[in-house]
Amino acid sequence: MELLEEIRIILPDAENWLRSPHRSLGDETPAHRIQAGDVERVRNLFELTVYVGVV
Repeated sequence: MELLEEIRIILPDAENWLRSPHRSLGDETPAHRIQAGDVERVRNLFELTVYVGVV
């Protein structure tokens, strides 16, 4: 399953999460980092958000 698909299935407000800047991504949005090819970094943040509750 692709990361975007997984995010949209698991997160209730996925579009907002994808468009919100995150400090751990250098204040860039997950959507921008995925588009830039930094999928693993976004996957790590996503997993921390879902499984650990890091925001």
